[in-house]
Amino acid sequence: MLPAPGSASSPAGSTASAPSLVRVRGLEKVFRADGHIVRAVAGVDLDIREGEVHALVGESGSGKTTLARCILRLVEPSAGSVEFDGHDVLRLQGSGLRALRREMQVVFQDPVGSLDPRLNVLDLVAEPIRTHLRPARGSLEPTVLELLEGVGLARRHLDRRPHELSGGQCQRVAIARALALKPRLLVLDEPTSALDVSVQAQILNLLLELRARHGLTYLLISHDLGVVRHLSDRVSVMYLGRIVERADADAVFDHARHPYSRALLAAVPDIGGRARPALIQGDPPSPAAPPPGCPFHPRCWLRERLPDPSICATTVPPAVGEGVRAACLFPDRVSAALAETAASVGDATGADDTIPSGDAVTRANWQDPPYLRWAYVHIPEILEATRVPRGGPVSPLPRAERNLDGVSFTVRGERHTIGEMVAATTTDGFLVLHRGRILMERYGGAMSESTPHLLQSVSKSLTSGLAGALVGAGRLDPDAPVTRYVPDLRGGSFEGCSVQDLLDMRAGTRFSEAYENPDADIRLSEQVAGWRPRTRPGLPPDLYAYMTGLQNQGPHGGPFEYRSILTDVLGWVLERAGGDSFANLYARHIWIPLGAERDAAITVDRGGAALADGGLCVTLRDLGRFGLMHLRGGLIDGRRVLPEGWTARVGVPRPDLVAAFGDALAYPGVATPSSHYHDQWWVFDADRGIYGGIGIHGQALVIHRPADAVIVKLSTHTDPLDREKHELALAAAVALGDTLEREA
Repeated sequence: MLPAPGSASSPAGSTASAPSLVRVRGLEKVFRADGHIVRAVAGVDLDIREGEVHALVGESGSGKTTLARCILRLVEPSAGSVEFDGHDVLRLQGSGLRALRREMQVVFQDPVGSLDPRLNVLDLVAEPIRTHLRPARGSLEPTVLELLEGVGLARRHLDRRPHELSGGQCQRVAIARALALKPRLLVLDEPTSALDVSVQAQILNLLLELRARHGLTYLLISHDLGVVRHLSDRVSVMYLGRIVERADADAVFDHARHPYSRALLAAVPDIGGRARPALIQGDPPSPAAPPPGCPFHPRCWLRERLPDPSICATTVPPAVGEGVRAACLFPDRVSAALAETAASVGDATGADDTIPSGDAVTRANWQDPPYLRWAYVHIPEILEATRVPRGGPVSPLPRAERNLDGVSFTVRGERHTIGEMVAATTTDGFLVLHRGRILMERYGGAMSESTPHLLQSVSKSLTSGLAGALVGAGRLDPDAPVTRYVPDLRGGSFEGCSVQDLLDMRAGTRFSEAYENPDADIRLSEQVAGWRPRTRPGLPPDLYAYMTGLQNQGPHGGPFEYRSILTDVLGWVLERAGGDSFANLYARHIWIPLGAERDAAITVDRGGAALADGGLCVTLRDLGRFGLMHLRGGLIDGRRVLPEGWTARVGVPRPDLVAAFGDALAYPGVATPSSHYHDQWWVFDADRGIYGGIGIHGQALVIHRPADAVIVKLSTHTDPLDREKHELALAAAVALGDTLEREA
């Protein structure tokens, strides 16, 4: 998943008022071949503001690369002017031009072909330094290594040659080489088109990070409109050597005013197979014989919808410039004409048909890929579920959005960014709250802001909230035996077990959590709970009966061992202590006073038992509200939801729980010597107050007290226990909180 459209931002904020670093006026490049004159660049005016990403888009042969090479003086223009930071580029010679080249560097399309195959990485990156800066004798290895580390490579790559590197690694070397002279302008000529799709997002997010870190200005050339929207602040659309539209990236992608721009957007393949109007026909005319009038008129889909289309063949449109966004005679008619065209072939919008949905998703397959991505946001349509209604005023979450994609962190010696993590971990929803405000909110897959998502074991942390509310109401004593509230459990596994033993996962109950084993207790309990079809004969009728038949493997109050069934027993205790169903209790004590924006839901079995360990379904923002309430000591929007003492119990040093916990959480960048499990929360760093809820398939709610931050990640990993992705996402959340803490 790529970061959200239009998410690029300059290191210092908006570039709209920034001065021009590059100023091009009337630029032309004429080639002569076989007696023909070819105007590859035909009178272009262009301003590139300092700190922005300015994209050039258009079909092959439109003049994008030639224009960029003229700006760099890799090709000599035939006419016009180019200024760089006020200096006349075309007048510079000798040492002046040499000095300018240090300010303007380029990353070429072919990462392998752009590197000398005879040189190793050390010499490739050192070469521009030796050529331009002529350093004193001595090793450049420390400088090169610093540059390599800045693009995600390591010392082990120094002695390798291009053929020993992957395409993505070669492009990282090319980027490091371009940065070696500390340029201000970087020309990116199709920087990802030669790379595998899996590598493209990594390079794109690296470029965003480098831009923020070094204050770079980018001129981006690309056919890939997804790349352009991901990176760009402004876009210039080129056709037959001319710029035919220029505007902010969002404006071009959402409201393009030139029919050629609209045609390029419509030509992007729709992998969902939905009907989309074909707006462009045939090949571009030869630049050696451009059409009269508007150059686009022979291929223009808008022309046939005009009362007098002949005017387009005889009248040259105004050039893009001050007060002219699109070089079209009828820019105000583009949107209406496009709507008519779309209606004639059917609506081109709708859900992503590549995700199996509806009747294709069943009780038997909903937890399996690819079905789970739709299933996780449609649980009540697949399983028995009970509504948890909201009520009263919605707790506000003001917005203070910013681009966090470039925030970097390290996991097992490898550097990543937030943007890379979001793209690499099948993200359905990602939310960052800081000081009670939304900094970042993203959706992917089949999820939207209004769709509740299955929380899996993050439900445990929310269930703990209900326990705290009942403690505050005097209805529950954590130190009391479980059998005080549920006499049905006397004489079985839970005889002598306290409610706190359930909360801390220290009961002695035998229960296997091996998800890969279809005969494990966790998989059999899913059949009992109605999450899977019943294939094992003789199973109890419901979870209540199942829990009474469990056996022990050790004493209560012993070492920590993660067993989901203990939370289901806790849910039963809460129902008996509160005197109502789990859903009703949760609505009354948590969801309504929380000021939730949407109803929640929880799955139930045929006997009405709620699956408290993993069956809650809530929206991304409402899960963020729960985290914010916990961060605020049980308060939100002036309302007390939980007793202050209950939330203060979590995320503080507990040597006894650390001893019981052992090394149960072995995630570098997340686990610390003070890690433990308490009140259904994973405490990552008790000394600093960082803790969270975690669920299979990539669910996470992380509370970072030092940063006053809440990070929510909802996902649908293919593997329920994908350690690498879990570790990456949790380390990202902690690192993001650390970054926000440092900024404060």
